[in-house]
Amino acid sequence: SRAFGVDGDTQAGFGSSYSTGLNEHALLWHGTAASYVDLNPAGFSTSGATCVSGSAQGGFADLTSNHIEHAILWHGTAASAVDLQSKQVPTGGSTMQAMDGNTQVGDGSSLNGTPGLHALVWHGTAESAMDYNPIGFSSSRAWGVSGSDVVGEGYGLATGQYTHAVLWKGAANAYLDLNPAGFDTSEGFATNGGRQAGYGIGALSQYRNHALVWQGTAQSALDLNAFLPADFDESQAFGINAAGDVIGVASVDRTYYYAVLWKAVPEPGAWSWLLTMGMGGGGLLIAGRGRRRNRQNRCEAGIYPADR
Repeated sequence: SRAFGVDGDTQAGFGSSYSTGLNEHALLWHGTAASYVDLNPAGFSTSGATCVSGSAQGGFADLTSNHIEHAILWHGTAASAVDLQSKQVPTGGSTMQAMDGNTQVGDGSSLNGTPGLHALVWHGTAESAMDYNPIGFSSSRAWGVSGSDVVGEGYGLATGQYTHAVLWKGAANAYLDLNPAGFDTSEGFATNGGRQAGYGIGALSQYRNHALVWQGTAQSALDLNAFLPADFDESQAFGINAAGDVIGVASVDRTYYYAVLWKAVPEPGAWSWLLTMGMGGGGLLIAGRGRRRNRQNRCEAGIYPADR
């Protein structure tokens, strides 16, 4: 089993067992293994839950008859499943990646076989589906949502055929290209409404992945790799909460990988992050402080494991 989404005391993900015919089924928990609910809807062979918001869960399920993936919305039971596959926005398949209240986001593939995905936004029903792929984009995906703000990625003629992080403000063509100068490509994975989190790669990052945080514009991008100790050469950000805390991963030589939490600390004229990094065994690796205004003061204290 794996868990991918959490809100309050509710967790969602998927699992497989002999009782499911070794097929993966979307699962819902309330804090204990014994509390699980199998969300796999009738008529679907496999499924997975990717996100939770209040009493609702979202994800995908594969239709048994043709194995096409459909975005699915649940409210606590398999019988409550709402198939979000849209006739208004015809796709060969779709999946939900994130949700906030009654807004769900994800992507769908083309019904006619045209390469590329389109970012999709729903409001609880298949009929509400909106295609967020902007003019000038060959493909796009939506990964995160907060209120009417949707964050993701896209590429096409409008981006010089490079993948760029994209922030949508309520409509397909009401979008902002978040790719900062000095980066060739970028992706946005999460938003708290005011800030967005993801990563970029380019000359400024020595062509390594660097975690980025934006405040709604490409020019506002802040490289969170600057808050890591010097031997950490890569990072990515996957989530951001209302306080601005960021979670992600950082690596040394693309060999040692560590879970990372950047704690946002407001300061006059800037932001700081308190950095904590967890090892696979659950131990604390580093606690330190970085400041945008003084990158030399990246880590004031560090504890490294014996094998490093």
